[in-house]
Amino acid sequence: MSSSEASTEASTEARQRGRRVVESLLRQKAAFAGLLVLCAGQLGAMAALKAASVDLGDQFYARRLVAIGEPASLPVTWNLPRLSEHKHTFASGFQEPEDWGVWTSGPQAKLIVRLAEPAPGDLLLTAKVAPFVNEKLTWQGVRVLVNSRQVDRWRFQLGDGVSERTVRIPAEVAARENPLRITFAIENPASRRQLRIDKTDKRQLGVAFHALSLVPAR
Repeated sequence: MSSSEASTEASTEARQRGRRVVESLLRQKAAFAGLLVLCAGQLGAMAALKAASVDLGDQFYARRLVAIGEPASLPVTWNLPRLSEHKHTFASGFQEPEDWGVWTSGPQAKLIVRLAEPAPGDLLLTAKVAPFVNEKLTWQGVRVLVNSRQVDRWRFQLGDGVSERTVRIPAEVAARENPLRITFAIENPASRRQLRIDKTDKRQLGVAFHALSLVPAR
C-alpha cells in the first residue's frame, strides 16, 4: 500500500470515529433531555400532590374509616378512657388513653365523625381540657378546625388547669361534609424529654382531653 493510500484510509477511519463519537453524544443528549422532561413532570406532579395532600388525604382517610365505623347520633359523648371503642372516630394524633382521658400526640389530633343524620343546625363541641405547660413551656395554643375551616382558637398559659371550652360549629360548616373532620392543631407540642424533665418520656404532648362531646346548639 502506498503512502497516499494509507493516508487516505487513516483519514476515512478518523472521520468514521468522529462520526460515531458525535452520534453517541447526540444520543446521550437526547436521553438526558428526556430524563429532564420526566423529572420535571414528576416534580410537578409531586408539587400538586403536596398542595392537595392535606385535604384529599383527609377525605380519603375519612371515607376509608367510616366504611367500617358506626355513625354517631347526636348528642354524642365519647368515653375517652376507653378510646378503643371509638377508634374509627379518633383517627390520629392521640396517645394511649389513661384512666382520666387522653393526651394529644404531635402537631395535630384528628377526629372523623360520621353523623347518622345531617346536622340540624349549629353544633356545639364541648371539651374539658388541660394544657401541657410548665416552667419550661409556659404557653400552649390550639386551633380548632372543622371541615378545613378554623372555628376557634384556644390559648393556655402557665397555671391553667382543667377548663371547659365550647366551640360553636356553624351549620354551613357542618353541612360541608359528612363525616365531619375535626382537627386540633397544636401550636407548641413538646416532650418531657425535650424539656429535660423526664428523659424517658418522648411523647409529644399538647393538651389533655378529660371529656369531649358534640351536641346540637339550642
